[in-house]
Amino acid sequence: MVTKPRKAKRKSAARARGIRIADVAKHFGVAVRTVSNWRASGMPGELGRFDLAEIAAWRAAQGGGRQGQMKPRDRLNEADAQLKELKLARERGELVPAEAVVRLFRRHIGEANVHLRQLPEEIVGEFGQFVPPNQLARLRQTVQGRVDAACLVLADLLKAQEIAHGAATED
Repeated sequence: MVTKPRKAKRKSAARARGIRIADVAKHFGVAVRTVSNWRASGMPGELGRFDLAEIAAWRAAQGGGRQGQMKPRDRLNEADAQLKELKLARERGELVPAEAVVRLFRRHIGEANVHLRQLPEEIVGEFGQFVPPNQLARLRQTVQGRVDAACLVLADLLKAQEIAHGAATED
């Protein structure tokens, strides 16, 4: 029959590419037929190119992955899928450690503070000629007050970032 060689060819191509429907079924603890039904219902992925985390997210969006309604085995399988995807992303270099993000954020906040602190003198120097001499001190104080407020906001953002990532330690 014509369809069997084509089907066999698709199966062997799927095996060569990676994750098969049977692998998805095993991972989620369901029958192969269930995964076929999921595919017919719009499950993401192509034969041999299934992303387990995407499927878990799709199931959750469909209502089949809600934690409160899932069987313990399904929750475990879903957590395993997410863990495998994270490990794979780490191996590919797609993840950045939180500490590195906080260090970079801290450095950029520090650089922004330096530039902001220079603004009052730069503004007075550049625009002072357009302000009456008796108003220069007020201009400087007003700009300094706004810079101080902006620096406090940046400091709060930095502190919130450090707390969120448990990286409140010094470099």
